Amino acid sequence: MTTTARADSPKSEGVSAHYVPTFFNLDEWRFILAATDRLIPEDANGPGAVSEGVPVFIDKQMEPPYGYGHLWYMQPPFADAVPELGYQSNLVPRETYRRGIKAINAWCQQQHQRVFADLDRAQQEAILHQLEKGSLNPDGLSGAIFLRNCWRIPKKDGLLTLCTAATKRWHRGGSSVIPERALTIRRY
Repeated sequence: MTTTARADSPKSEGVSAHYVPTFFNLDEWRFILAATDRLIPEDANGPGAVSEGVPVFIDKQMEPPYGYGHLWYMQPPFADAVPELGYQSNLVPRETYRRGIKAINAWCQQQHQRVFADLDRAQQEAILHQLEKGSLNPDGLSGAIFLRNCWRIPKKDGLLTLCTAATKRWHRGGSSVIPERALTIRRY
C-alpha cells in the first residue's frame, strides 16, 4: 500500500479524550487502553489498536448479546480446551473483563506498587507475554484463558477490529507485541 493510498483511506473514530465508556469504569478503561496499545502499538508501519478504535469497539460490545454471553451455549461442564471448541467459561464476557482486569491490577499493585496502566511499556509487555503463556494466573484466573476470551471479537457483529488491525500490520511487516494473537483471534 502506498503512502498516498493510506492517506486516502477512511479514518476510524479512534479513541478521543471525550469518549465516555458505557461499560468499563475508569480503572478498567485505563487497562483496556494500555493493553490494546501494547498488543497492537502505533508505529511507522501504521495505526495501532487505540487509533483504530479497538477499545471503543470492545466497550460497545459489552452491551449487545455478545457481552451477556447470549450468542453461545453457557451451560456446564466447562473445560480448559482449545479455542476451536468454542467459549469455555461460566463467565460471560462482561464478567471476564471485570474479574480479569481487577485480578491483574491487584497482582500488578502487589508486585510493582502500580496498576497495569501505570507501568512502563516493557513491564506491560512482559505481563501480557506471561498471561499469554499461562505463567501468570493472578487470583486463580488463568491468564491464557483471560487473554483468549477477552480478545475474542464476534464475527457476527461485523467489525473485527483487533484482528484486522493486527493482520494488516503483520502483512505490512509491522510489529505487534503478540503477533500470534492475530492469527489465533482470526480463527474465531
